[in-house]
Amino acid sequence: MVETDLIVDSKELRYKGIFRADELFRIINKSLEEKGYTKNEKRSEEVVTEEGKRVFLELRPKKEVGPSASLLIKMRITLDSLTEKIEIVSGQKRNVNHGDVLIVFDGWLETMYEERYHKAPIRFFIKGLIDKYVYPILPERKYKGQVMGDIHFIESEILKSLKVFRQGEDELKKPSEDVVKKEVEEEVVKTKRD
Repeated sequence: MVETDLIVDSKELRYKGIFRADELFRIINKSLEEKGYTKNEKRSEEVVTEEGKRVFLELRPKKEVGPSASLLIKMRITLDSLTEKIEIVSGQKRNVNHGDVLIVFDGWLETMYEERYHKAPIRFFIKGLIDKYVYPILPERKYKGQVMGDIHFIESEILKSLKVFRQGEDELKKPSEDVVKKEVEEEVVKTKRD
């Protein structure tokens, strides 16, 4: 029997703007490989609507951390109102996607102590009390911190890659130097009159 413990519950990452979907998935795969997870794709959907494409992907990467423990991350990735555009990003014209990104993370610790505690329920109960209130007998707490750290690492890598596009999008919204100089000169003239 596998004992599952939910460590991270529905941690959301939201983004709205320009990005590249292929680069987003490449970053996710690279981050999972760096942390030693084996990728498992549970579900994949793509629907075309009037507003754009809607892509849903559910990943369940898993990592064995001990003889009787494993870490599982459940990632639900939704790309909504996905359209393709040509934008200037970091000074270069690039084919990018525009839309909403929602990634929901769940982190699980799975332990299999069937031979050790489950055959004697009183031992399982006492182990739980000691582990929770006195001293952690098993290395479960270390694993709990590890799954939290792995999710944080993956999330930060995704945010770093999206930040590149956000900066490029902000550059498009910034007025040119000439426009700013004109506005400053007009304000200076107004203040001199008053």
